[in-house]
Amino acid sequence: MIYILTALRPEADGLIKQYQLKKVKDKPFEVFSSEKMKLVVSGVGKINAAAATSYILSDSDINYNHEDFFLNFGICGTLKKELTVGEMFLCNKVLDYETKECFFSDILLEYDLEEETIQSIDHLHQKFDFLEALVDMEASSAFKISSKFLNTHQIYVVKIVSDLAYKKNNEKLSKQFVLEIVDKNINKVVDFIDKTVLFLKSYQMLFQKRDSEFIEMLSISLNLTFSQKEQLKNAYCFYKANKGCEPSFLEEFLIIKPKNSKERNAIFDQIKQKLYS
Repeated sequence: MIYILTALRPEADGLIKQYQLKKVKDKPFEVFSSEKMKLVVSGVGKINAAAATSYILSDSDINYNHEDFFLNFGICGTLKKELTVGEMFLCNKVLDYETKECFFSDILLEYDLEEETIQSIDHLHQKFDFLEALVDMEASSAFKISSKFLNTHQIYVVKIVSDLAYKKNNEKLSKQFVLEIVDKNINKVVDFIDKTVLFLKSYQMLFQKRDSEFIEMLSISLNLTFSQKEQLKNAYCFYKANKGCEPSFLEEFLIIKPKNSKERNAIFDQIKQKLYS
């Protein structure tokens, strides 16, 4: 199942039309659905995004697997003068401006989208620092809640630049304007979704029993944390998907016994760098 969250209805309309989604709920959130997709319109802000994300992902009948993924899609401001209105980006880092919590999506596939970082903030009209390239009001809470249900390689944030936040222009964006910039990017969004669906279907095929056994052995040898083990698994699959073979060089790390957590973390960072290079 594909789960999509937008803050505004105009952000969702193009996808609703493209995938012929039918409205199935009106309260507490608008929900549109098909056999393979569920889309929720949360309303603006972190609290609404968190509540709506939990609402569509907390169905007790859902049996999550590696073919499921969550997408927070919509418009955002930019803090980077090189970027322009109408550009669409895949966000590889999500920062909560107030709490300073930071989230990273494990992007295991190469997309035809530029990657950028984004910060989520409570009030866009307040004075704030330019910590990341993009700025919105939902991504951090949507990512935080969805990560309680799905792995980080199943969580994505895709945003279209709608305004230049550094100009501090408080004019409200019109519904028609949002519809138009989404429509101009709708083919890219569909392509992103379709590629992700195909990749996640093959994800389990990439990770065979011998791979699982090796990851377990290496994790025990290096005394990796649960989070590090999951990151290692994703990086391992990224390497296999892009190189077409197993990362045999990892065997040399089996004989390394880190003396402490600092040394373990340094070794782990080295492994990830090699797998993603």
